[in-house]
Amino acid sequence: MSRYTNAVLTVIAVALVALVVENAVSQARAQSTSTIMRVAICDPKNVNECAHVSMPYIDSNGVLFVKGN
Repeated sequence: MSRYTNAVLTVIAVALVALVVENAVSQARAQSTSTIMRVAICDPKNVNECAHVSMPYIDSNGVLFVKGN
């Protein structure tokens, strides 16, 4: 095979691999609900013992902080 043929086949192969990878990885989708989902952080060994969190705040970088009681 000529150098041109090898280059063209390589480009086609790379494009096909890129298409396969693109279709194999699904897009992340947010949950479609209008209500806020509440969660509890509990001890896995004692589910009646859960964390109590208060005073959340967001710093200037957009990072959420919470303080425990």
